[in-house]
Amino acid sequence: MRSQGDKLKNEVQTTMRLPSGGQQADRDESHGTPFSTRRLTLLAMLLCCAVVVGYVERSIPFDFAVPGVKLGLANIVILFALYRLKPGEVFILVILKCFMTAVFAGSFTALVYSTCGAVLSFSAMLLMLKTGGNFFSPVGVSVIGAICHNIGQILAASAVLGNFLVVTYLPVLLISGVITGVLVGVVVKILLKNAALSKLFEEKR
Repeated sequence: MRSQGDKLKNEVQTTMRLPSGGQQADRDESHGTPFSTRRLTLLAMLLCCAVVVGYVERSIPFDFAVPGVKLGLANIVILFALYRLKPGEVFILVILKCFMTAVFAGSFTALVYSTCGAVLSFSAMLLMLKTGGNFFSPVGVSVIGAICHNIGQILAASAVLGNFLVVTYLPVLLISGVITGVLVGVVVKILLKNAALSKLFEEKR
């Protein structure tokens, strides 16, 4: 009888030490796991912002003089996310943004162009933040990202079309990339100073 009582007591103590489902979920939330509801919600919110801003941008006839010139307003969301989220999460955001944008545009070539440009831009901006985050301002990071984005799209267009004459657009696109990169960087710099947004994304790492 004593051995059975001790066994029952041990089982009760073990059960009491096991965390409940809610406690485990809270623990996952506090550790900021990639699959937490909070992280998924933030990513979904940023993705919606990027897609909507990109859709609005397409309705603005900014490339009436030179084809391919864009404001790059959706890059505001990507650059802001680089400062507030983990690199892996931002990369997922970039890929999903390119896919959703291509779906709304109804063009496979748009997917190729945007993905090549976005991935190269993301890699360049991430490298700048990792190697000289305290030295480069959001404006500088944005300018490099915009330039690399245009370079990536030109390279993709050359490969798809099989015509390297499109490289002649590169000087104009680089100049426009600097201008739009500065504008995007200034906006991101303002957003990073916003107290409400900083509190929302305070669980970065």
